[in-house]
Formats: sequence, C-alpha cells, structure tokens
Amino acid sequence: MASLRDYAAGVEDILRPYGDLDLLLYYGLIAEKLQAYLHGRELATLTRPPKGRVRAVVKRGSLNQPFYIEQMAGAVTPALMDARKKFEHLDDAKHALSPEQALAWFYFMPRRYMGFLYATNREGEGREINRVVYEIVPGRNATAEDAIEVAALLARAVAEDERAAGLSNGRPFVSWTGNSFNVALSLKAMLPASFYRAEIEYTGKGDTLTDRLVAQVIKASKRPVIGGSVRPPGHVIIDPSQTPSGQLSPVPLGSLHMESAPASGGVPGGVSVPLTLDMLHRDEVTDLLAYTPGRVIEELDRLARRLPV
Repeated sequence: MASLRDYAAGVEDILRPYGDLDLLLYYGLIAEKLQAYLHGRELATLTRPPKGRVRAVVKRGSLNQPFYIEQMAGAVTPALMDARKKFEHLDDAKHALSPEQALAWFYFMPRRYMGFLYATNREGEGREINRVVYEIVPGRNATAEDAIEVAALLARAVAEDERAAGLSNGRPFVSWTGNSFNVALSLKAMLPASFYRAEIEYTGKGDTLTDRLVAQVIKASKRPVIGGSVRPPGHVIIDPSQTPSGQLSPVPLGSLHMESAPASGGVPGGVSVPLTLDMLHRDEVTDLLAYTPGRVIEELDRLARRLPV
C-alpha cells in the first residue's frame, strides 16, 4: 500500500491534490511529525470565511468530539484522500470511512483555507498546565524584525532566570507563527491552574515571573516593549494569554496563519515554522516570510528536527 508521502509525491500542488483546494493532505503529512509535541492535547481548526462573512468558524474539542494528533496521523491515508476526491460531502462518504477518518474530514473540511491549532494545556477551564506560551506580537508600526529581537531577549531572560530554570524542562522553544513568534516553556511538572495567575499572567507590578522577565526585556530592548494582551502602536507585545487551559495556539510547524485572511479573500498570510535559538536575529525574517506550504513539505524532515522531543 502506498504511503501518504508517496501519494503526495504524485501531486503537483500540495494544497490542491486533486484540483480542488483541500488542506487535509498537507496537514496530514505534518501531523506525523507533531505527535510527540501535541500528545494528549486536543486539536482545533480555524476557518475565516471570505469577505462578506464576519464570523470565523472554530472546530475544537470543547465544542465538538475531541480529535487528537495520533488519531489524525493514522486517519489521513491515500484512501481517505481518494474519498475526498470522489465524494463532495462527508455524509455521502461516511460509509467508506473509519470513525477517525470521519473526524479528520469534519475538522479539516475541503475547499477551505484554515489554520491548524491545538489546546495549549488541553480543553476546559481551570485545568492543570505544563506548558507556557508567550506570543511575541509586533503591534502596528512595529515589524517582525523588531519582534524576533524581542523573542531573542525573552528566550535569553528565561534561560538566565533562576526561577524559570527551576520550573522548566529544558531550553525555551521558539516558533514563527506566520505573523508573530511563540516562545514556549515545557514545565517539569503539572502545575495547578492558579500557577498562571501567580506566576505567568502579566500584571505590570513586578509580582509574577512574567513581570520580571518582561522588565528585563524592556531594559535590554531598543524597541518599545509591553506585556499583556493590549497592543499599542509601535510596541512589541509579550502576551502569555495562550497559556491557560481552554486556550488555543497554532501548531508550531506548518499552520497557515489566518489573521490576514479576511483582507485577502480568505487566503492565509504566512506559515508556522519551528526555530532554533541561534536563528533569532533580524536577518532571518526575510526567509521566514518566504515560507510556503510547498516549501514546508520539501523541508519537512529538517524542520521537524527542531521540535522538542
């Protein structure tokens, strides 16, 4: 039986494997590489309809039947792709699909651009956490070059902070989301939900670990930096709000960035790429902005080696 990679090698456009737009083959190839990083965390998708439609469509485990990365990696096969080509609607194809394949179809609908997300610390409010994610966002009139410098400063501050080092299980992991940078920390243990309020939430009062890290970055940065979720023009924002359970993050490899989709008729504006710490310099941004889904698949093995194990 042909593998999914063999199947993909026979298509001209990874996003249009049989002529129509269909991201399932692309995301199915990526899912195999994400199994360790996303283990136990529910998957989600975000679809932004074209102009004229306001609300985004989110499919996730808190609203729908939960779907996990191991299920997806096993469900997306050449046979499923053949069924997508043959049948226009899921209801017409269900008789030929396994339950996991039907879930994959439901989450990753054909003929739609969508982002590939996951529940950072699982679905449901108030659950324990073992991963911290800081999003480094360039505000209006700031640039991705500004943001990558702030990401480098934050990663260095985390590595040098005794409290952060005592909590985390290894070095920070940084990824490009297609529009911003995520700096993620893997914690040594599951910690109660209250840990977010006590140490990770930004208050600006110097009381939390994040307050202290942001203060160090502000002191070292040549660009205006602020913590929290407010996005003032000209600033680079360090936002930890993707961390609590029930919040979503883009997968760090291959997710199409949908933030700019409404302005471009539903077409995404970038793709997520995992980085190494020595890549965090301004000159890297031009290359990150040039990534396409096709290039991600061409470099898939090399990019996947940057993911934490």
